Amino acid sequence: EYVLRWLPRGTHQFGKLVRPEELAKALGAAGLTVIDRTGVIYHPLADRWQRSKDMDVNYMVLAEKASV
Repeated sequence: EYVLRWLPRGTHQFGKLVRPEELAKALGAAGLTVIDRTGVIYHPLADRWQRSKDMDVNYMVLAEKASV
């Protein structure tokens, strides 16, 4: 939003971002178990996403519900 200007400035409020730990806690409370998580980085010049260790802003989480 600030570098590429794809979104209006101020669209994201960093204080409202959900941290991976917060998401894992909410998933656990819903009966799900986190299996994997990874950060992702977008490379605009290559128009592709890449996995990353950095989970500060963009990340994905895989969770599963226990079988009954």
